Amino acid sequence: MDGGGSWNPGFDPGRQVVVPSLTWKRWPGKIDKVILSHPHVDHYGGLIYPLKYLGAKKYLHNGIWPGEIDRERIEKALKRRRASHGTLIKGDVLDFGRGLTLEVLHSENPFCFDKLNDSSLVLRLVWNGIGMALLPGDLEAEGINVLLETRQDLSAEVLIVPHHGSRTSADPELYYQVNPELAVISRGFMNRFGLPHEEVLDIISGSNIEYYDSAVHGEIVISWKDPAGKPVITWARKKIGPQKIPYWH
Repeated sequence: MDGGGSWNPGFDPGRQVVVPSLTWKRWPGKIDKVILSHPHVDHYGGLIYPLKYLGAKKYLHNGIWPGEIDRERIEKALKRRRASHGTLIKGDVLDFGRGLTLEVLHSENPFCFDKLNDSSLVLRLVWNGIGMALLPGDLEAEGINVLLETRQDLSAEVLIVPHHGSRTSADPELYYQVNPELAVISRGFMNRFGLPHEEVLDIISGSNIEYYDSAVHGEIVISWKDPAGKPVITWARKKIGPQKIPYWH
């Protein structure tokens, strides 16, 4: 789900980060499905290169396309690899077999939100009835409220922190409902938005949640041996605990 992105035209995270990660020690890398949470370039920018050169059986999104130029780039990549595309809405379930499913928890109508972030697909990875991971995209306050009001089961052992750790997504109730053992903050090093926000880190530390930060740990790989087991970090740079916000914040 998602592939990062960059506003620097000289840096393609799909080519320089995503594809090397997917193909390391397993060339040729194979992709079954590619899922985009919402059409912001910092989420789809890193998907175009792998779609073009690795391909995928299907490209799935929330039904909202990027602007004309980037939509054309995605469609050309799909056509090149003869990949199909489709949309996901709340209630859809992707079945990967052996008890592993991906539930779509949000949203029913992505076009009804004032902010594109709130239209993000929210996905819950479930293995034999156990919530493994919750991926909420860039949900902000309105989207989180809508999600919580549905009273769906959000529990998951791993939470991808919404909106890169933005203050607009700092909702303690979400963390309470998910009740994760691990949280992962996906953000750029010394990003201009000052993320993650201190309020988010306070919620994480106050809930006694172990967390990892992509700007500090780089690539983070999480695995499970079985549904009853605990998530294990199988790859990351040196582990660190919760920290104070660096001075540049």
